[in-house]
Amino acid sequence: MIERNHPDLSIGQQCALLSIPRSSLYSAPQGETEQNLALMRLIDVQFLETPFFGVRQVTWHLRNDGHAVNEKRIRWLMRLMAPPLGRFTMQIACRAVDQGPQFTSFAWTDRLRAAGIRISMDGKGRCLDNIFMERLWRTLKYECVYLHAWETGSQARAGVRQWMGFCNHRRPHAAALGGRPPAVLYSLQIEVTQPDQQEKRRA
Repeated sequence: MIERNHPDLSIGQQCALLSIPRSSLYSAPQGETEQNLALMRLIDVQFLETPFFGVRQVTWHLRNDGHAVNEKRIRWLMRLMAPPLGRFTMQIACRAVDQGPQFTSFAWTDRLRAAGIRISMDGKGRCLDNIFMERLWRTLKYECVYLHAWETGSQARAGVRQWMGFCNHRRPHAAALGGRPPAVLYSLQIEVTQPDQQEKRRA
């Protein structure tokens, strides 16, 4: 915004109008620290592998790999990087809106009833019946199936198998697991319970 060759205002006057110190014009901008650059490289690599990771999951992923980071820092670094999260987020939103309503529309349910088909839906107050499996299938679709264009059943089978391994052993999970993969938590529980079981067998 500063015009060094302004015909009427000196550089000092322009700085005063903009409420900035004149010395700031001559100070070279400082780049990011090596540590931040290294973190951004890690975030970039992980984004290519898991574009569905948000700030919280990226933070957990880096913590699980031994990096002492918090969500505030990761959010700031991701904003600096400006990864194309908006395009992917919009696709997920469109799929979430488009998927499901057709199965509850009158055109669908009336046709099933006319054919004598019993509609399998949870009744009132039964919203939690299948919540764990539905959450798993939803995550599988959004994080795996919708990201690939498999052409054969064997490719789909291999892709789902690979994702299940990733989900169990590498994917940071909800706060209830402290951002740890389920396999890690399971191993810790086994280590705790095994001594008790051995004592019971000896008794």
